[in-house]
Amino acid sequence: MAEQIVQIINNLVGQIQNPEIQKQAEESLNLFSSQNPNEFVQYLIQILKNSQNEQHRVFVASHLRKITSKFAEKSFVNIWDQLNVESQQLIQTQLFECLKTEPVQNIRYLISDCIGELAGSLLEDPQNNKWPELVPLLWQLFMQSNTNLIESGFKILVNLLTFASDTFEKSQNELKNLFQNGIQNENVKISVACIQALGAYLSVLEPKQAKGFQYLIPQMLNTLYKVLKTDQDEGQLILEVFTDIVETEPKFFKENFEQLFSTVWKINMEEKEIETDIKHMGTETLISLVQRLPQIVRKNQEYLLKLIELIFSHMIEIDQEVTDEWKQPPEGFNEDIEEDADFETTRFGMNAIDRIIDSVGDKETLPILSQTVEKLLQHADWRYNYAAIMALSQVGEYIDDVATVQPIMDVVLKFLSSPNPVIRYGVFHAIGQISDDMKPEFQTVYKDSIMKVILQHLDDPVPRVASHAAAALTNFVEGFTEQDVQPYLQVTLEKLFALVNSGCSIVKENCMTAIASTAEAAKEHFHAYFDISMPILFKVFDAYKGKEYKQLRGQTIECITLIAHSVSKEKFLPYLDQITNIIINIQESNLDNQDPQKTYVLSGWQRLCLKYNVELTTYLPKILPGVFKIVSQIIKKDACDSDEAEVALAMLEVFIDQFGSNYVNYVEETTKLISPLCSYKYSESIRDQASKCLPGLIKCAQQQPETQKNMVRYFLGLLWDAASSEFDSEIIISQITAMKECIESCGKFMTQQEIQSLSDKVIKLLLDSDKRKAENEKWKNEEDVEDEEKNILEEDLKIEENLQVSIAELIGVLFKTHKEQTLNLAHILYTQVLPKVMDSKVSDNMHKFGLFLIDDMVEFLGFEHMGDKWGEFAQALSIFAVDKSSQVRQAAVYGIGIFAQVTPTAQFSVYAQGLVKTLLASIAYPQGSEKEKTYGHAKDNAISSLGKIIRYQSESLSLNEILGLWLNNLPLKFDKQEGVFQHRLLAELTINRPDLITQNEGFIQKTIVTFGQVLGTKFVDQEGTALIHQAINRLTQVDFVKNNWNSIVANLTDGQKVKLQQGAQAQ
Repeated sequence: MAEQIVQIINNLVGQIQNPEIQKQAEESLNLFSSQNPNEFVQYLIQILKNSQNEQHRVFVASHLRKITSKFAEKSFVNIWDQLNVESQQLIQTQLFECLKTEPVQNIRYLISDCIGELAGSLLEDPQNNKWPELVPLLWQLFMQSNTNLIESGFKILVNLLTFASDTFEKSQNELKNLFQNGIQNENVKISVACIQALGAYLSVLEPKQAKGFQYLIPQMLNTLYKVLKTDQDEGQLILEVFTDIVETEPKFFKENFEQLFSTVWKINMEEKEIETDIKHMGTETLISLVQRLPQIVRKNQEYLLKLIELIFSHMIEIDQEVTDEWKQPPEGFNEDIEEDADFETTRFGMNAIDRIIDSVGDKETLPILSQTVEKLLQHADWRYNYAAIMALSQVGEYIDDVATVQPIMDVVLKFLSSPNPVIRYGVFHAIGQISDDMKPEFQTVYKDSIMKVILQHLDDPVPRVASHAAAALTNFVEGFTEQDVQPYLQVTLEKLFALVNSGCSIVKENCMTAIASTAEAAKEHFHAYFDISMPILFKVFDAYKGKEYKQLRGQTIECITLIAHSVSKEKFLPYLDQITNIIINIQESNLDNQDPQKTYVLSGWQRLCLKYNVELTTYLPKILPGVFKIVSQIIKKDACDSDEAEVALAMLEVFIDQFGSNYVNYVEETTKLISPLCSYKYSESIRDQASKCLPGLIKCAQQQPETQKNMVRYFLGLLWDAASSEFDSEIIISQITAMKECIESCGKFMTQQEIQSLSDKVIKLLLDSDKRKAENEKWKNEEDVEDEEKNILEEDLKIEENLQVSIAELIGVLFKTHKEQTLNLAHILYTQVLPKVMDSKVSDNMHKFGLFLIDDMVEFLGFEHMGDKWGEFAQALSIFAVDKSSQVRQAAVYGIGIFAQVTPTAQFSVYAQGLVKTLLASIAYPQGSEKEKTYGHAKDNAISSLGKIIRYQSESLSLNEILGLWLNNLPLKFDKQEGVFQHRLLAELTINRPDLITQNEGFIQKTIVTFGQVLGTKFVDQEGTALIHQAINRLTQVDFVKNNWNSIVANLTDGQKVKLQQGAQAQ
């Protein structure tokens, strides 16, 4: 067996490149591991101890960690619990022996990682120590004179402190002494490993505990500076620890910020030999810290001034010579992918400035930045001018008034006369960025002056500058109205089309995007140029077939599909077949992982599908196989490009929604693609987008009820598994929303057992959310919490409360679809949850959560099942119908309307007078600081509930009295759904109970005016319109109306009067 294992390892790590042999070797190794785990690990230990082959020892040290650690990669099977005690002890003792005899540093590191992770797995529970000898063995390493063993001890400590830090809870003094001695050790590797172990410990400590180690910061900084001067690679490892500490425990450096700043300043400004990347890391550490603790520099603006100076020191570290290759890059050059180190340095500085303004505040930062920029713009060295211009491009996002940016633009535009093309390039970058950040206000002020200089420099002799002028044009016209763009349309398109024909690839590409933006802005004005444009655009696919033009072909797809989306359907239809076949051919051309056309293909399909889904249905068998292949290619990598994957998933979501039942044949393959992504660990946005695709797939299968039910069961399991391991509450909201929509589409399909299981999960989700809220509340009330941290915690609390509201909506759908089966869940919620969330001391969001639950219990479980709680429901709804929060009032008054709708008449009379009085008080509630729309929705819902009482409970009170109160508050102006219902109700009353309306001339006039105000708006549907026409017809027969028509409609617009007249004449 030993020889077989050696041979297998050799096949895995040797020179053999045959994938089939390697696959067989992996399978054989897994077979040995599962069938004979004890023998297997014994042979592995022998190889680690005795093999002369370094590659074999590397493999074994790594593999032992993967099969014994809880924290190893999930693709490996942990066999620790399958081993007998002798084998476990063998591993524990022999790993330390191997550590002592292993001569190769990298293999010692792997053995240390194995010991550390295994120890973390066995000591994770401090009450159940499964490796009591570990800590004494570890301390012995630190007592050795052998520096390799001391370093190994710290390497082990890194993992042990990460995964089982409680092991050292009673050894704080020993750890402090160990860290102090380790940091000061003359051996660089020991001091670096010690700082790494300290960083790991700080990442898991509570802030108060971490404070006890702050006295070590001066030594850490001295060591960093000293190590960087002798060994930059090791110094970089220390900087990485500092960055991690700033990420997890920024306040650790708060009291020593001056010394940290001074050290980074010296590294950047005084040490010429230190590499640029390392200098960037030092500055990055400071910026990250300032982002988390901005008050440090707010209180001392000298720091802010020096930090900005430090950032600019990076931005000017670029080559003075402008090369011909920069001026005219080779065909196929992609600025985002292939940009040189100089631009990376500039981009680093721009990003840093953006983050500083965002965190510290524009009021504090912009004046200091302006002073510095002003000096740089006057500098004789063009690199300083360029840095200043590029920095200015970042400020638009933080300026509200265009007048503030005017002096900046006036200065920057003068640099367009510079003979240096990089400066001109920088000006167009600033124009493009500010155009995007401040649209459309910026365009309103500058549309003529900026448009003229952009058009002029499309002819710039340097292609790189002309290309960036076209890119700036794209951003600039995106802020144009169709009237703004019309005077420039002909000259702009002429220039752009000429450059598409004659320019180099980067010029062609940016011109193509500019054509699309111009067409979008021009809308119907582009129709005059459409027939000229299409042949020019389609010619690109025939004329530029080389691989260096892939980006251009992709952007041409973007341009044509954007135009297709912008112009009228009839205008583009003759070209639909041509572009469809071109995209199909491209997606079938074996696109590799790096092919830029993939994203353009997917987003192009998305645009076409939104407008031409009916016409594209016949193409689906040709479109989708290629699409699936591209999507699969994008997402199959362990850490795929999340932006590209998001585009792919968004396109699939559009296809699913737009094609509906026509998509049913592709549901199974789509499910296979999307399912793993619901728990994709590398990207929150991918998990979010994957979840959003699932409800649409359920709707596609509506014609196949059994298939649909099985799909919902599968998706619910998938989403619950994802939600249970999800750490981002916003993603859980998406997952819960997807569950709700899936259940709602399918209706009743679960057994009582399934409902019980789902109910248990819902309650657990609520409890977990409550725990996170309690934890946030605890941190928020800590003494040393900064204002920024409080804001973050407040935001986290809001997200948790939004999650709980989403859970309430999911519960409502369960009540709606599985009424009798959810009574047990309703009882738990009534007795255990509602008392907490309806307490007057909790937040508005929690009150809304509770009201959602009550509304759904009333609507879907009804008096039949919840009758004994009816009085308490009415009381709660009445209390919150006059709450200070409009959103809370809306939820409460909506509930009153449902209450009126479902309560038996005999029982409703008890509540009638009180609820009417409550609704009138809610209608009269004055608007506070909330938006008019939010306030209006609450008021509309209160008026609507008054109408529902009239509609469903007319016997419970005097209609004459309540009718006038209701009529006087019509029409509804904000809530479309309620408006449609109420205005239809008014028409029905007029037709079926004319005596109620015609008894009072004021009622007649108000009814006619209301009809005039809502006809032809979104607040009345087709059925309602027909009823209103009938009602108007009836009213025009009344003498009062015949004699006073002009005075009744006097305050209506001419258009509203015409609609009333048309209604009166309709049959």
